[in-house]
Amino acid sequence: MEGETIETIQFGDNVIIYEGVNRVFVHKIVEHERYDSKFGTFYNCDFVGKRYGQPIFDNKDRNHIYALKFNSLLWTLALEKRTQVLYLPDIAHIIAQLNIRAGDTVVEAGTGSGSLSHALAEAVGPTGRLVTFEFHEVRAAAAKEEFADHGLKNVTSLHRDVLTGFHVDDAAVVCDALFLDVPAPWSVIEHVAESLRPGKMFCSFSPCIEQVQRTVAAAAKAGFTDIVTHTVDVISYDRRSRPVFDIVTQTINQLQTGGKIVESRLAKRDDEESKAKAAEVAESRERAIAAMEQLIPVLPRGVTSQCIPMKEQQTHKGYLSFMRAPIPFEGVEIDVEVTTFMKGGKRKGRGRGRGKR
Repeated sequence: MEGETIETIQFGDNVIIYEGVNRVFVHKIVEHERYDSKFGTFYNCDFVGKRYGQPIFDNKDRNHIYALKFNSLLWTLALEKRTQVLYLPDIAHIIAQLNIRAGDTVVEAGTGSGSLSHALAEAVGPTGRLVTFEFHEVRAAAAKEEFADHGLKNVTSLHRDVLTGFHVDDAAVVCDALFLDVPAPWSVIEHVAESLRPGKMFCSFSPCIEQVQRTVAAAAKAGFTDIVTHTVDVISYDRRSRPVFDIVTQTINQLQTGGKIVESRLAKRDDEESKAKAAEVAESRERAIAAMEQLIPVLPRGVTSQCIPMKEQQTHKGYLSFMRAPIPFEGVEIDVEVTTFMKGGKRKGRGRGRGKR
């Protein structure tokens, strides 16, 4: 469009190098340096002046890679994992459930590799603020250096254990949303209530259901409401083209090998019922194979597409517990019911608290 300024790569920029699926890396464009990969050698001076997304060719003009503009999503895919990280499906769900908007103040306990931190800083924008705590000194220092290098001026990164509270300069941070990724989240519920504005949401991430049970019980006792726990499961599929003939022959082979295994296991049993079942399985298998073999002469010689789960799934199992901070009502009693799922069925408990904190 007329008058539109096209942003180009300059020295000092952090770019995301895209070499292919699951091959995404961070690279800083520093003068007189280069980027080496299996696709060749790429001098940084060849990046400068190029538009983001434009192919960058190696020094022999044989292979190319892509330099993409840095953002929180691509950073999550490319970062050096100092800890287990949250990926886009979890991050998007967290930001949506916490209703994080531009200008908000957000507290994060458990910076880790900084995956969620970058997304939160991007969500609150330059007018908002992210205060993130990390108890591990080396990880805290590495994250602080990355925030500065990536130009995140709205992030305050602190090396501190939140068991004593979410404090900056000896004062509790008052925030619009709060996220916990700590080993014992139930032990800091009191501090969450101290920092979180009344009626605002907080999220606790836990890998074990036992942690969830203790956390939601402590939160309910403290007067938190709208308590719910979610899991986010996403499976990525890969599209592949295969000849139709190969698919049918593979199915026949699977029927032959798989059916024989079942038959042999049943045949090893002494009872008549198992032997009869083995004979039934063998007969069904032979009928299925005969039906598939009849298709071979009339099969088209073209290819078809298949969608199969990718071998590497960028996700992990965890529980996201969301709850709303108590709204104080002078002299009003709050009746809270907690439901926890345990072995053998549900167990319910009731607790009472007063609106005044």
